[in-house]
Amino acid sequence: MKRILSILFAVQLTLLPLTALADVVFSVDNDFYERHKDDCVPVNQSFCFPEGEITLKKEPDSEFEVYTPAYLFATHGYYVDCAYNHGGALWGYLSGVSHGDSYAGWIPLEGAMLAYNAAGFERDYRDAFYDYPGGDEAVLERLEAAEHLIFWLWPCSGRPVYGDSWHFPPMNNVADFREAGDYSFLRTFRDDEGREWAYFSCGWKAGWICLDDPENASIPVTIDHPGPWEWNMKDYPLGRPDRPDNKLVWTIVLICVAVLASAGLVLFLWKPKKKTEQA
Repeated sequence: MKRILSILFAVQLTLLPLTALADVVFSVDNDFYERHKDDCVPVNQSFCFPEGEITLKKEPDSEFEVYTPAYLFATHGYYVDCAYNHGGALWGYLSGVSHGDSYAGWIPLEGAMLAYNAAGFERDYRDAFYDYPGGDEAVLERLEAAEHLIFWLWPCSGRPVYGDSWHFPPMNNVADFREAGDYSFLRTFRDDEGREWAYFSCGWKAGWICLDDPENASIPVTIDHPGPWEWNMKDYPLGRPDRPDNKLVWTIVLICVAVLASAGLVLFLWKPKKKTEQA
């Protein structure tokens, strides 16, 4: 019995490193990207996609989907790190963290539109910005009567942000601004309809407020300039055929070696002792 327990214990010790190795091998966020990153071309642009929701694939043209947070909507615009030319079709690699959920996968770039964002607005309209007469206090006095302020990514964007989802502390009205204390209104802008907007910063929070209609969450979209991305395919050479995953190959080799070693150890420990001849 002791001999059998010794054998089982020895086999267990032999196989323990393999379990740790398996954890390392299969912990890669996106295995296809790891194998083909040398064939990928940087894109570094934000895009909107034709469909209403984003569905990420494990690899280009794959049937297998990877976990995609439900609130990743195609119209919001997401950052594409790089692109891979898979048989003449470009696929973009998306990875990031949203609301605490991480994601990494591939999405076809056919029909993708450049996403307009707050940085684009700052770039296109900076010459129209001006300082509000009277400074921060004058802005707050103008907003004093509003009970629930609406914040925007940029004026006339159709993209309200934060609102009730802003906590610790909440930012819903002038009283919240005064309580936070660390705020400033950095620039002002007037849109084509004559509405005046102010951009504020308060700690890690920032956004635009329509001074003429601060509680209206349905201000029409008039400043939004997405456009098609002109993909120059000569800049995206065809990716090389899939190469064997060396990590997986070595895992198989080590498993075979471990099994053979275990079998040899079993035979060595199980070898019966020769009976001593009686005198």
